[in-house]
Amino acid sequence: MDNNITRNPIIGFLALAAILLLSVAPIVSGSVHHSIGIARDVNATVSYIEHHQYLESGHHLIRYYDNDLNLVLTKELSYPELPQHPTLQQTDLVNQTEIKIEINNTTALMTRPTSKEEGHFRFELTADVMIDAGFDAYIRANWSSFDAQPSQSFRLAIAGQRRLIQMELSLLEDGADGAVFSVKPRNWLLRTLIPNILLSYDAKRQLIRYQGFSNLKQPGRKRNVVISFDHYDSARPLSMPLTEWLPEISGL
Repeated sequence: MDNNITRNPIIGFLALAAILLLSVAPIVSGSVHHSIGIARDVNATVSYIEHHQYLESGHHLIRYYDNDLNLVLTKELSYPELPQHPTLQQTDLVNQTEIKIEINNTTALMTRPTSKEEGHFRFELTADVMIDAGFDAYIRANWSSFDAQPSQSFRLAIAGQRRLIQMELSLLEDGADGAVFSVKPRNWLLRTLIPNILLSYDAKRQLIRYQGFSNLKQPGRKRNVVISFDHYDSARPLSMPLTEWLPEISGL
């Protein structure tokens, strides 16, 4: 997907997808926790790979690869305040663009340092605002709140979107084996155009399945994907996912 800042709420919503997922490092015994997501299109063909690394410092590193393991997009996040308010640096290696979200007390500033276009967007940081990958952080940190309030409204700030989008997050299923949440825009027109996003978690509150729109625009590939996640630990950060973590990728 084009990561340029745009006023189009539909295109901005499509950027939600996988990049808003997996934002707070789970508590693990190793020094680095890894989440590997294999995204498949409607034909079950591998579309891309996500590699999330959660460092003990609280930093969250994300690398996106195409199905030939070419690096196409990176994200670096940190969480200085509320878990739904991360700072962000996103680099699109294909289009050679960059987007930053910086936090200063009660406000956030989104910029595009590599663009000649005017692309600054400042917004107030309230508890109901969620920034990009801080979405999953909110679910984890407020898991029990869905018992009393299964549906919750919030405003989503997506990297590249110069407006906040009114969204609704709902708990659909909850049990001993995990939970399923849905995400949808509150605007009725957008709901007619965009299907719900479904997020499935296991009993450890780890994301194991994502179903919805992809945030990566790839020639000849459909936007709707299903992403299956597996989780691993290592003693240190890795420059690439280990080959044994990618048994379903051709050639490995």
